[in-house]
Amino acid sequence: MNADTRALLSEAFAIIDGIPDDAIRFGAPRSIKGPTLDDGTVCSPEGWLAQHPRFIERGLRLTEDGSAILYRGEGSASVPAALPMARALGLPLDEARRLFGQREEFTANPDNPLTDKQLWEQRVREVLGKAHSPRAEVQELAETGSLDPHFGHDVPL
Repeated sequence: MNADTRALLSEAFAIIDGIPDDAIRFGAPRSIKGPTLDDGTVCSPEGWLAQHPRFIERGLRLTEDGSAILYRGEGSASVPAALPMARALGLPLDEARRLFGQREEFTANPDNPLTDKQLWEQRVREVLGKAHSPRAEVQELAETGSLDPHFGHDVPL
């Protein structure tokens, strides 16, 4: 994995890490639309990333109805989210499928006590490598101003 992809994936981890567990659910990019991003909205990890300014700059977008992720205007609900995410993050498609899929793709045990957010973060750690700590990069990103600390707060949908 090249350094740019590693940095983007660490930034994605930092963004998702700052979102409450109950606002993340595998499946549709956006499964519940609340009045604002931080008031009742529930999205998959890729759905949240497609609404973040940093990833919008990279060409990701969530469709108006929340059913699909677009990359540079291309995509549809029939295109798995892994494809636009692979393109935006510079990941091989098989790695993107490991990160941006249904709960069953993350664990063979459907009764796993981990939340969808915890499972996604576990998978990111595996993709980045066991020695890598995305949380350490979160601190660096926050210190350099690369993260928007106000993402999702009181943004009307």
